[in-house]
Amino acid sequence: MINVPFSRTKFVVYLFETQLCSCYGATETTAPVTNNLPGEGWHREGSVGRSGNGALNELLLGPDPDSSGVGEIVCGSRNVFMGYHRDWQKTAEAFTEDDWYRTGDQVRGLFKGKKS
Repeated sequence: MINVPFSRTKFVVYLFETQLCSCYGATETTAPVTNNLPGEGWHREGSVGRSGNGALNELLLGPDPDSSGVGEIVCGSRNVFMGYHRDWQKTAEAFTEDDWYRTGDQVRGLFKGKKS
């Protein structure tokens, strides 16, 4: 994902008379799992947005999270892949014990989605 600084964002919106949105996803999720869409009353600069497209996301903190609240995004929904083809070891490493996909991406903040 490319994170555009606020001043450049305003310039692009003005120049092209359009709105920008950001989203986050991976090949393994087959679609964006977060959306930061303008006009929804939630849009924030520098954010990848909130859970969308029926995705459930959570911030997974390790046993010793840092004080700034940085953790890993884990995803669970029907659009998350079932595993790597014929690579059981890599598949096991990619999921938590309760079958949530570990993106490996570090973020700060919390998602609205809940693990169930």
